[in-house]
Amino acid sequence: EEQQIVIHNVYNPTKTATERGSTLPLLELAIERWSHHEQIIVGDFNLHHELWGGDRVQRADPDAAELTTIMEDYCLTSNLAPGTITYEERDGRTTIDLCLTTAGLVDRLIQCEIETDMDHDSDHLPITTSLDLNTVKMIAKPRRNWKALDEKTFTRVLQRELPPQRRSRTKTALDRHVEEVMAAITAAVDEAVPKTAPSPRSKPGWNEECAAALAESKRLRRRHSLYRTEETWEAYRAARNDKGRVIKKALRQNHREKVEEAAQSPATLWRLAKWARNRHSQTPNVTPALVNPATKQQAITPSEKAELLRKTFFPVPPDTDIEDIENANYPAPTAMPPITTREIEEAIEEAAPLKAPGPDGITNKALQIASPWIKHHLTKIFNQSLTLGYYPEHFRQSTTVVLRKPGKDNYTVPKAYRPIALLNTTGKIMEAVIAKRLSYLAETHNLLPDTHMGGRKLRSTEHALHLIIDKIYDAWNTGSGKVASLLLLDVSGAFDNISHARLLHNLRKRKIDERTVKWIGSFLRPRFTTLSIDGFTSEPYKLETGEPQGSNLSPILYLFYNADLIEKCGELDDTATTGFIDDVAILTWADSTKETCKKLQEALHIAEQWAATHASIFAPDKFQLTHFTRTRTRIDVEEPLQTRWGTIEPKKTCKYLGLIMDSTLTWKQHIDEIQRKVTKTVNALSSLGGSTWGVTMREMRKIYKGVAVPQMIGAYKAASIPALDVETYLLPVEQQIFKHNVDTLGRVGPAERRHTEEEARRNKKKSPRRAIEQAIRDRQGPDIRRQEHIAPYIVPPWWQGPQMFIETNTEEAQIKHEQIIQYEPDAVHIYTDGSGIGGHIGAAAVCTTTQETKSAYMGDDTTSTVYAGELQGISLALQIAQEDRSRGNSRSKVLIYTDNQAAIRSTAKPKGLNTEIRWVPAHIGIQGNEEADRAAKEATGWREGDLTGPKAAEPQQLYPLRSTMKTWSHKETIMSWERDWISETRGRASFRHTPKPSRKVVDLHDGLSKKHSALLTQLRTEKIGLKDFLYNRKVPGISSNRCPCGSDRQTVC
Repeated sequence: EEQQIVIHNVYNPTKTATERGSTLPLLELAIERWSHHEQIIVGDFNLHHELWGGDRVQRADPDAAELTTIMEDYCLTSNLAPGTITYEERDGRTTIDLCLTTAGLVDRLIQCEIETDMDHDSDHLPITTSLDLNTVKMIAKPRRNWKALDEKTFTRVLQRELPPQRRSRTKTALDRHVEEVMAAITAAVDEAVPKTAPSPRSKPGWNEECAAALAESKRLRRRHSLYRTEETWEAYRAARNDKGRVIKKALRQNHREKVEEAAQSPATLWRLAKWARNRHSQTPNVTPALVNPATKQQAITPSEKAELLRKTFFPVPPDTDIEDIENANYPAPTAMPPITTREIEEAIEEAAPLKAPGPDGITNKALQIASPWIKHHLTKIFNQSLTLGYYPEHFRQSTTVVLRKPGKDNYTVPKAYRPIALLNTTGKIMEAVIAKRLSYLAETHNLLPDTHMGGRKLRSTEHALHLIIDKIYDAWNTGSGKVASLLLLDVSGAFDNISHARLLHNLRKRKIDERTVKWIGSFLRPRFTTLSIDGFTSEPYKLETGEPQGSNLSPILYLFYNADLIEKCGELDDTATTGFIDDVAILTWADSTKETCKKLQEALHIAEQWAATHASIFAPDKFQLTHFTRTRTRIDVEEPLQTRWGTIEPKKTCKYLGLIMDSTLTWKQHIDEIQRKVTKTVNALSSLGGSTWGVTMREMRKIYKGVAVPQMIGAYKAASIPALDVETYLLPVEQQIFKHNVDTLGRVGPAERRHTEEEARRNKKKSPRRAIEQAIRDRQGPDIRRQEHIAPYIVPPWWQGPQMFIETNTEEAQIKHEQIIQYEPDAVHIYTDGSGIGGHIGAAAVCTTTQETKSAYMGDDTTSTVYAGELQGISLALQIAQEDRSRGNSRSKVLIYTDNQAAIRSTAKPKGLNTEIRWVPAHIGIQGNEEADRAAKEATGWREGDLTGPKAAEPQQLYPLRSTMKTWSHKETIMSWERDWISETRGRASFRHTPKPSRKVVDLHDGLSKKHSALLTQLRTEKIGLKDFLYNRKVPGISSNRCPCGSDRQTVC
């Protein structure tokens, strides 16, 4: 059937045009009428809003909200870049002419921009919009159906085909052995995982009724073509409309069934939520013709596009100054032992099962199933790879897929696309192991700058943002108030232009051992990739520069690469520099913007020197400069920054790590952006269910908490319906924000204490971190400054954990315990426990072999947790074992028993002791376990019979745990919610059923269909189609709220 595109040409009069009202209601009616077609809306809207006007819009027109609502309801996208000037008159320059398209046309957009060549001296500038409406027949390639994997067949074939383990002595032998192991896995995949070949004609949801309606419509169209009468036209028109309704109904029903089916699995539930949010911006199957920026020639065929993109993605890097490398002296390296099997097992376990595989087609799921049989093969392969300083060729092969960069003006430009390397998964396992080792060395030996935040454990965007914001507030509170100027740098093609020689030099300079450095050199080059575009796959290209975007190893390597830039810029006076992978922010502060710009020039000079020695190219057109001050007149906020690339003009806002920062840190623009995102997300979630179909109430609640709430947190305000919060047991937004703020402070820690108490009282401007800390003090919460410090790594990645034994059930555990006691008489047997009683936490270890008991008091439940007590109990057990050994006793092994499985999994093996940690069930009469439980309780001062006794000694180092801060914030927000719910005037119908918010409300919906679940909520809130509700809502035809019997109002009792 032919598809139509409906174009609406709009003129919306200005407010001063009294003869005409707003056109927007008519536009909405027109869009609704043609909603089954793709649509383009163009014209002069005479409305100002940040969504299309960008940063220039200081205050949105009130009527603009009506247009944004229409855009959200009908999934319309504004195609012009925000802030594009479309209207010029005298000194006024604004964005009032728009081009909006429906979702189905977004991925066909080629360009939408001002066309100056067509300007005919009008105050409205001409806008050109190009769409690629070509249809290309894509060959449907068979795909693996991993859901239908037969594990028994897979393991049987793998065991049959797997070659013997061997230690390859040469690079050639290593390549050959890797190919043999990969061939074995591939053979198992071929036999155990069927392929599905989708039919190009198949359409999900299409049924016999659709086919019959289509056939009838075609028949009547042919009849009308023959006779051309009013009667034949009306018959065809009616059949065509009926066909549309039938097909729409069938597709809607299929969508609902698929949603309900997908919601049954936790993994597919989150994929479903992601699809819902991004369903209007899916990557198109076909790219438009690309234009070579140098020759202006078009690349039309897939092979021509691939070649042009190859030159764009993998350019020849600029010349690099590496004179200082030749005779460099390096510090003593930090040695790393051989790779352990446990490291490989962990890397395989942590890999996403169905992430897109590389050229060999082996997914992480295949490796996870194969792990018991291939882990020792991989241990030998990986260690020989390190020894030889050679990364096997199979692991250096990849497929590069092409993705659109969202929000670009022109998609005929090659730089509007970005490459993602799909690497062979087995190689990515080794890369993950090396990446974790480098991360461990960086954190343990302080090899990277403290202000380098991205890609590191226990550091996040929140750390980087709070660091910058704290510095701005400190500047404002210094003397009579300084100005802070922030410059955000942009490195063009950061990962693509890496100088390998410079990177290896930087690694050696920062104490990475030579064996690992040589291996990284082999990992980097030569690599081989094919480019996949429009269903076409190119011949392999040989890559000699850059690093693959898609490798676990690339981020940590880039941190070593640009660490010098962060360090040297940060050494300047009154300057702070932060890095987040390749994003670099330089903040300076002084009494005037002239001084801050002078300091920024010094920092840029350092950055230029770094770029010259690191084959890096800055993109000054993407630099952002913002002066932060709340002084209205004394500070010149228009002061530009003069650079060798030209003048960088300051802007009132900048976007750093997803946060829109305005020059006064009032966050208005950021709040507006978050509100738009949340609205889009909530609208998207409506595609996952209605009142009678879709994702269940419990699962929708999970999605809302995991997707919408994190976005809302950035807005700092929102409206909430109290009864609905209670009926779904979702914290109201005010409490959500408070809890999030406290938990964030727990993670990133408090701001530096740089002021005396008197200065702190005098300084009125409080940074967000200080404000949150004050809010905790106001509520008499825990002291954040006494909180425990958590190190990124407790033990090295290669550290061997203890032997852990957790039986499948209580009966098996009890039987195994009895057998061990009988057959291990020469071992030392120690039982441990952590216990909470009366608001206090105790820990104990009881050794039945030596008849010895150790205990510790862990503080009250605002300082410690039972889980911490369990771990302390294991620590006490190890002390007993070590003291026993120091007395000259030679035991066969140490056996520690605990009834907490989580504690077992988080324990590291002590040196020099053959140790097993075993789970025993609690409170089933195992003597040692019962004694340990009693000793742990007595450590708190508890005694039987309501008596008290002395507490056990505290450990030498005891700090309030971060988890207790989270527990406090949870309790505090629940208590606040309960108080607010009691005093709330709305939702009193729900209050009668649930006077205190309770999770039990959610349990009422278990086992109910979506329709009955919705009905239950309507009944409990009395928002249901009975007369009392309808009358209060002034529904036409309802003249009374009384029941027909006349006795009382008709509502829910």
